[in-house]
Amino acid sequence: MSTVDPARTRAERAERRRTSPLRPLLLTAVLALVAASGATLGAGVVALLDGMRISRLNGVFATWDSRLDHLFWLFPVGLLATVLLTLLSTLLVRRPALDRVPFPVVGPLPVALVGVAAGVTWTCTRLTAPVEVGVRTDPSFGNDEKWGTTAWIWYRADVWWPALAWAVAAAALVVAVVLRQRHRARSALIAGLLETGRIVPGEVTEALPVPSPGSAGAAGRMTVRFTDPHGTERWVRPTCRIGADEVPFAGAEVAVLCDPQAPAEQRRIFVGPRGARTAAEFERWLL
Repeated sequence: MSTVDPARTRAERAERRRTSPLRPLLLTAVLALVAASGATLGAGVVALLDGMRISRLNGVFATWDSRLDHLFWLFPVGLLATVLLTLLSTLLVRRPALDRVPFPVVGPLPVALVGVAAGVTWTCTRLTAPVEVGVRTDPSFGNDEKWGTTAWIWYRADVWWPALAWAVAAAALVVAVVLRQRHRARSALIAGLLETGRIVPGEVTEALPVPSPGSAGAAGRMTVRFTDPHGTERWVRPTCRIGADEVPFAGAEVAVLCDPQAPAEQRRIFVGPRGARTAAEFERWLL
């Protein structure tokens, strides 16, 4: 029988891995591989679509062979590599409990999308050329047809496919940066409240859904009742994500961090586990 709490041992081990000086270098290397696998995926997607594109541009009896047929393998390889490397990068930054994964700048999804955009751009310069621009040729019977609007759109895929891919990548980067700025601002707010605010006991009046067996935890809104420093009873409904081993039940005591100068401002009220005293503890349950 062990005399040491195994959960605490696991948490300390995970914290040592997270604070290792090699972690930033390894994370950077993995994210670079995520970008490369995204480029492979983007090239594979274009290779798959090029056969469909050329069938819309050439007549039935003209050739429908794509010059990118030999690159079809890039799609499954790129997809599998992107998924596996994304999971690996997530493990590298995950904190001991069921916390968010705080990447230092942006996470693997925007990086992968940038890679996809680069792969799409590169492969679009190698799209199969039609037999004749503007005409679906029929070399067997001579029933040539002029292209309609759809065919012209397919023909200019070398322009709008990269443009669309880069637009999605740019949007993902902007969203990622904005979310991280908000996270840092919230962390700064919690740190400030720990100096100027008050920590009071609270009671869970409406708990999160009970986690299913084998799940990592539960997420959703729970209702907490507390009495602010001025003696007024209040309720707050934070959106939380809590590990399965510490999901509070109805009636459980929790810690509530609030601002005595603005006790009704819900954006300045944070809920943590019972006995919470540090910023990390009040951030742990935040979604």
